[in-house]
Amino acid sequence: GRLALQRSAFDEAEAELRRAVTLGLEGGLLDVAAEGLLGLSSLHRERREGLEHATVLLDVARGLAARGVPSPVLELRIAAEQARVDRAQRRYEAARDGLQQALARAEAEGLEPDHSSVVTARNDLAANLMALGQIDEAGRIFDELLPRVVAAKGPEHRSVGTLLVNLGVVAHNQRRWDVAVEHYRRALELYEGHDARRADDVRFRLGVLRREQGQLDDAVALLERVLDDRTARLGPEHADLAEVLEALADVERLQGRVDPALAHARRAVALLEQAHGPDYLDLRAPLVTLGKLELTRQHPEEATQILRRAHALVTASEVDGVVRAEVFFELARATLHDPDARTQALSLARDAATLLHEAGERAEPMRREVDAWLREHGG
Repeated sequence: GRLALQRSAFDEAEAELRRAVTLGLEGGLLDVAAEGLLGLSSLHRERREGLEHATVLLDVARGLAARGVPSPVLELRIAAEQARVDRAQRRYEAARDGLQQALARAEAEGLEPDHSSVVTARNDLAANLMALGQIDEAGRIFDELLPRVVAAKGPEHRSVGTLLVNLGVVAHNQRRWDVAVEHYRRALELYEGHDARRADDVRFRLGVLRREQGQLDDAVALLERVLDDRTARLGPEHADLAEVLEALADVERLQGRVDPALAHARRAVALLEQAHGPDYLDLRAPLVTLGKLELTRQHPEEATQILRRAHALVTASEVDGVVRAEVFFELARATLHDPDARTQALSLARDAATLLHEAGERAEPMRREVDAWLREHGG
């Protein structure tokens, strides 16, 4: 079941994991049944659906583990999976707190720092810290874990690739472009020909990085390949195409290619709404891109309407301050056209500036842009 899950063979994985649960319960092997439920929770999370059901499965797995032979490893793995479910629901603080508590219990029960479950949980903890904007602390954890994983599993293991990607994301956020590219390329070498899904993810990250570097032609080439590969693997209506469509739309906007950018951004919105409904947080990115495009087309009223949707999403959710600031600033730019909304526009931009100052160096380019805009408009 786990091997099938790694291949994204979800139906096969579900059948095998359900069988494991049944056999474990029938044979009184409660730890086996708990492992099967743990795998089924991972399956729901990988499918990005039924996250509440995943939590129920983990609650049952936790209960079975408590009734069986005590296993600090199983308890930690269940806690780590719960944190991943929390992270998928943007509950980053809950995920962080749960992992910190679970790691403290594991240490008290004698699990060594090099144990694979401890390493995995610490990797997940760092990922949550990164989502909360604690980039430097996350980077320190990833740096510490990489040599441990290489020593334990070898330099070609996919866990090494996971850490390289995470280190690439840290360097990307710190605007250390060359370091990020090197980490991404090393990870891609590990995944190429062995793990299409993870190779696809690394190419996507490289495409986004090239966009931020201003290497727009390279970004388009990478993102178009990801879109083609992901469409072939998942089908043309899958919601996981949306992030690629949005990134491609933003590059096309920067290139001045408004019509294809509009088509890609609108399709991204449609796919996410179809899969998750109109209040799904990930709609924020394509909505912001659509708003920028409407401003480019000199349609501020349409831009304002679109960006108000994005504003409602980020203010109702736990999101990174830089993400929130981008929405606030774009809405400020859109609403400034209305003389009656000038005060609101300046207030939004000042809120964005505060968030960007708090974010530090990683937000420097956007902070300069917002500060210049406020000076220009008397804010």
